[in-house]
Amino acid sequence: MANKIDELSIPTGTDLNAEDRLRAILDSSPIGVGISDIESGTVKYVNDKNLEIMGVKREDFLGNSAKNFWVNLADRDEFVEAFRRDGRVSREVRQKKADGSLIWCVLTWERSPVAAKEVIFWVHDITELKKARDEAKHFQNELVRHRDHLAELVEERTGELVTVTDNLPALITRLDAEQRYVFVNKTAEQWFAQKAGQILGRTVKENLGDTAYKTLAPLLDKALAGEPQKFERTLTYPEGVTRDVEISYLPDIGPHGNINGLFSLVADISERKRVERELKQSTDLLVQAEEIAKIGHWKWDDDGQKMLSCSQQAATIFGLSQEELLAKAATHAGYLELIFADDRKVVDHAIGVFYEGFREDPAKSKPLDLEYRIIRPDGRIRFVQERAEPITDDRGIVSRSVGAIRDITDRKRAEEALRLPEPDIDQSTRLMLMTK
Repeated sequence: MANKIDELSIPTGTDLNAEDRLRAILDSSPIGVGISDIESGTVKYVNDKNLEIMGVKREDFLGNSAKNFWVNLADRDEFVEAFRRDGRVSREVRQKKADGSLIWCVLTWERSPVAAKEVIFWVHDITELKKARDEAKHFQNELVRHRDHLAELVEERTGELVTVTDNLPALITRLDAEQRYVFVNKTAEQWFAQKAGQILGRTVKENLGDTAYKTLAPLLDKALAGEPQKFERTLTYPEGVTRDVEISYLPDIGPHGNINGLFSLVADISERKRVERELKQSTDLLVQAEEIAKIGHWKWDDDGQKMLSCSQQAATIFGLSQEELLAKAATHAGYLELIFADDRKVVDHAIGVFYEGFREDPAKSKPLDLEYRIIRPDGRIRFVQERAEPITDDRGIVSRSVGAIRDITDRKRAEEALRLPEPDIDQSTRLMLMTK
């Protein structure tokens, strides 16, 4: 039958017998097709596509066994056994081309409708498809591996993050868009006097109560609108402790700009506030003491060319505000203008010697101790005493000087009154000079 097929040409008419119709179908197939003997494997017919796939000439294919194209004959035996059992078999198999190269094919066997001992085999080259599929599988496996690795890293980093946040001396939480806690650290458990499982899922209002929540609600709303917040409050927590706290709200913004919630960092600044209050009290006492004693203080740069800061009492002695005194003393020349003209040369020389001395050897330099007159904006002249000392940094280099200035006008007038001869002044006049 196969020989007849090889000898036949496709009729041009419509009166086709079974062999003609089969030949026409096989020759026009886009898939490699052939006919072989079931037992011997001898090839009796192949179409052009089959020749192309296997890289062989027709004369070298026909009459030879198709077994030669199998990489492993044991695979063919199994294939034949499945065919005999089921009457049809289709599998992915490896085949060997005429040049020895290997290809992957989908090989299908079906019984010939015109000869019982013959089989029609269909060959579909899937080498490129198989390669692409294997690459895709490899890529998928790599993705899975990377995903698993990333999951391990996330779990590891999450564990590290929890460890870090649990050991920070601050309350750290994360809220969702409905102000419910979705993460809390150990400090939060302590301040809320509850375990994490009792806190998570509850709202800020439920945890802190109405009073505390009212002070936080407007700022929570702003943070959930995308505006970071940082502020200080005094709050009483469920554990019963009232704290001065510094609170930061950072919006949790998603990749598309959506607000998923916020992160909250709450630091206990009670100790800092206590120190600030004590410092303020000390400063207030210092200001009062300076006013009573008519003593002010100031700070100059390392070469005495610019006043860096001054107390209110120092400015008052000059009849100026703090801002006015600092503006006048922004230069050494400007400061000398505040000094009575007859004393400027002496003061300028004394200050120069003082700074030159501590620049050469701070350890041997002597404090500045000088009395001179100043002139106020209203024209009144006052006597002052200035004392100053250098301040060095960790390297022993002079970084600035600090000093105190005292209004000694009353003392000077009293001394003047006491120096006057008895015949020249009576007691009442002497007392007037001393208290003027």
